[in-house]
Amino acid sequence: MTTKTIGILSASIRENGNNTGLLSFINNILKPVTTASDSIKVVQLDPYALNLGPILDPVISQGVKDPSKYKFENTREWSKSVAACDAFIVVSPQYNWGIPGSFKTVLDHLFWEWKGKPCTIVTYGGHGGTKCHAHLVEVLGGGFKMNLVGGAKITLPEEYIKGEKRVGKGEDDWLKEYEADVRESFDKLVAAL
Repeated sequence: MTTKTIGILSASIRENGNNTGLLSFINNILKPVTTASDSIKVVQLDPYALNLGPILDPVISQGVKDPSKYKFENTREWSKSVAACDAFIVVSPQYNWGIPGSFKTVLDHLFWEWKGKPCTIVTYGGHGGTKCHAHLVEVLGGGFKMNLVGGAKITLPEEYIKGEKRVGKGEDDWLKEYEADVRESFDKLVAAL
């Protein structure tokens, strides 16, 4: 049996945000499944470490089917990382009723590497990141023609948004109500592989 790789993409680079804790929460849910299976591997993708910056390639990504034709080495590296994944889990906060701008740029550096692959979306914010979720459905499902399955919307308590509290290692009691949604989304993602 071939091992399938699922890439987790963090849409946030904010250092003092809730994303790190939510990634831990999601990884804690996935760990028993991935540990028990030789056929599923989950990897954390970090496009921000590549310093992709603004899109400066002379040809739009939809016009580049051969990754060696990307002008910049960091884009070619990003292409390899994404192409190596069979499916994705996107974890994103809602910023001003949408997705973080830096994440949209990270996505737009590529096209064919995303196209048709299964993806589940986990958003969070004051109302579960519903506007961000809808925006990602349009971008990933419409623009990149990804196969969207499942999905979860996590509503953060106000003190985690406007106050000093942050999601710790994903063990906050209020997160328990979202475990079933995340697990079901992951199961649907695996079934789509």
